Amino acid sequence: MAQRTKGSVWILVGSILWIVSAGMGIMSGLFMLIAGSLILKLLGALIETPAEWGADLSTILMSFGLIIGLLIIAYFTLIIVFAAMSLRRRDDLSRSTFPLVIGIIFVLLALPQLFIFPWYLASLVWISSVLAMVFPGLILIGAILNKQQLRSSGWPLPPPAYFPQEPPAQQALPPGSSHP
Repeated sequence: MAQRTKGSVWILVGSILWIVSAGMGIMSGLFMLIAGSLILKLLGALIETPAEWGADLSTILMSFGLIIGLLIIAYFTLIIVFAAMSLRRRDDLSRSTFPLVIGIIFVLLALPQLFIFPWYLASLVWISSVLAMVFPGLILIGAILNKQQLRSSGWPLPPPAYFPQEPPAQQALPPGSSHP
């Protein structure tokens, strides 16, 4: 029976929580596409647009709502893909670098959010910022445990890539001898 990796449960929990929260983020992106575009269009219809702009303000505002909604959906889709890839690699010690890198990147991306929104001003935003750091942090902890287990177990590193060598040079035969 194969030995269970130390960080497997950490990566499993972090990935599942991250996938669930990213799914909710995709739903919020869809909401932004629909509701945001409609609200911005209504607001734009109330404001007269200068003729030299060439487009009506409601169309411009609706475009911003669409762009923001699509960016939100793309970001959370990317998170789902990375979390699923980390989830697949949770028991493979030789492939624990990917969850490690993903954990580091997304924890570092979440850090500034903690300082931009102080907890006493916008507690809901601050809580979501903490969660944005905790979920990839769990993956990071699991990847670190897997790396430590890899180093301590003496697991062989992957074999080096095979590069064929040039054929050996022909040696000159003494005069009078024939090829075998």
